[in-house]
Amino acid sequence: MVRIRNIFRLITLVSLAGVTHSNAHYTIYSTSEEFQAKIANSYTETFAGNEWGEPGVPGQGFSDQSFSFDLTTLDGELNAYPLANMEDHNWEGSGMRNSERDTPMVVDNLEFNDGPVTAIGGKFFYTHYQGEFVLDLGIRTMLLTVTFEHGDPLEIVHSPSNYEEAFLGVTTSGENRVTSLSFGVDSGAANRHTTTSEITVGVIPEPKTYGLFASLLVMGAVIVRSRRLRAESN
Repeated sequence: MVRIRNIFRLITLVSLAGVTHSNAHYTIYSTSEEFQAKIANSYTETFAGNEWGEPGVPGQGFSDQSFSFDLTTLDGELNAYPLANMEDHNWEGSGMRNSERDTPMVVDNLEFNDGPVTAIGGKFFYTHYQGEFVLDLGIRTMLLTVTFEHGDPLEIVHSPSNYEEAFLGVTTSGENRVTSLSFGVDSGAANRHTTTSEITVGVIPEPKTYGLFASLLVMGAVIVRSRRLRAESN
């Protein structure tokens, strides 16, 4: 498996707008639009319902009727925080961040009622104490690690320069499944808070589903052509 961390050590993958990288085991998406277009079913948690500072615990579960996952900190507490509205980025919203600075967060225990979770994505970045997006190139870089049921972990260097570039998504292929995603750093003294404003878990259509759609399209084309031929002969 290609180690993304080694290849893109000096080049930030997600700073290249619209980049998609894939191999036999996974595909990486740098835009939410591309990622969502590949998903058949999903759940997105925006953390908008939490009050400032909630839940104030090291970890919490999030779910809808079909999907669930846990978000935990390796140190500190989960704190909902209103993200700053900055002139440079013109965005505003709610985020969930680690109260402890320079410490990673982990998404795990991914579950789906009808099978394995095969897609995970979201906006991952750092904020300063007052909620401002961390812009400094020297300290905005974080490491994302995605683990799978089969195969080596995928490591990605992520260094968004604005809120739109903060998105990163990964899908698996074959019979594999996503088991966890961690983001942030576990060392340093840059006074930055690991933050996310949304997390999406989902599933991608199975290859046999694509085959069924293709068969239906072919059958439809044959039926239409047969009707046209009959109409012309009459």
